[in-house]
Amino acid sequence: MAAEPGPLSWTAAASDTQVLGGAADSRQRRPVSPNSYYGYMKEIAAREAKNRFGRLLDAAQRGPVCVTKKGRAVSVMMSMEQYERLRGAAWARLTETMDSLGAEADARGLTDGGLEALLADES
Repeated sequence: MAAEPGPLSWTAAASDTQVLGGAADSRQRRPVSPNSYYGYMKEIAAREAKNRFGRLLDAAQRGPVCVTKKGRAVSVMMSMEQYERLRGAAWARLTETMDSLGAEADARGLTDGGLEALLADES
């Protein structure tokens, strides 16, 4: 199983004054992590997100938007379509992993009784 990526490091990119109506806190940021799913992500401060929620929703339909609080990334707003796509991909990966492990266990002769014994062993 692959290790989960660590926290992203953010570096400033070009100023983005069109995303949420020209607000000074709306900037485009580039995640430095090679494990990042998205190349570029918009960013907005939580206070501004609250004050411009409708525009935040509109921006999230075009791509994910990182919401920050005191300069720290705290959440991501994305469209339902993007969320469903990510959730589906994660479910497909989990199912594939479970099937692969089940096939390997069968190939090595692990029975239901053997599995129960392994799970019951507290050592």
